[in-house]
Amino acid sequence: MRVHCLSAGIAGRCMGYLLLALAALGLAGCAANQSTKTGYLDRYDDLVASADGKTAVYLRPGFTPAEFESVVVDMVGFAGKSVRLDGLSAEERDALKLHLTLGLERQLAPELAPAPAVNGVPSAVLRRAKLRAAITDFDAPNTAMNVVMAVVLVPLSTGGASTEFEIRDAASDQLLLAMTCSDAGSVTSWKGMKEAFGRLDHAKTVLDACADKLAAQWRQTPGTATGAAPTLAPPGTGVGGG
Repeated sequence: MRVHCLSAGIAGRCMGYLLLALAALGLAGCAANQSTKTGYLDRYDDLVASADGKTAVYLRPGFTPAEFESVVVDMVGFAGKSVRLDGLSAEERDALKLHLTLGLERQLAPELAPAPAVNGVPSAVLRRAKLRAAITDFDAPNTAMNVVMAVVLVPLSTGGASTEFEIRDAASDQLLLAMTCSDAGSVTSWKGMKEAFGRLDHAKTVLDACADKLAAQWRQTPGTATGAAPTLAPPGTGVGGG
């Protein structure tokens, strides 16, 4: 569809026509990543959604994070099937997995020193928990369209991602916490606009936000000592899972 501007006086009207043309061609649009149910988690029916619908969480009744000295990143990978996930190259998959792994390590880093030992014996017998995470959906912005739109307005197309997490007792394998998290990037900030020109950048920002929400959920669970957070141990099996 072609749009002709006859004079500077109708530039505003032309801009409207241009946006309509882009929409008609299916070029403009924001990512609409939603919570997923891939089968990666066990208790989807027990997840409680947040008010904005971007996260949903299950917590085992009576679960007390303060009983756990550390969270081991057991596996980070991909789950589910979608055309957009299938379109990722091996290098892009590795980049997203590594980014999420580093984000989880950063968000669950130790905040307090371990409790002092008495006569060489720890003051409390604490357990370890293990964390598994999966990227379950991905969306990339239309970077070519964003380059065109940046000349006359701002980038309009955004990317995003969806994730699923679970934390289990490393010894008993009992499920402690499960969460789904999804969101899209934004072009309402300078950072978001710059990210709109990278294929993975908006998705990486969403992965960071989901890692932050998971860590906050762990720390804010009733029974956690104020300010205390479990230490994140070195990854157990490394980054894996496809």
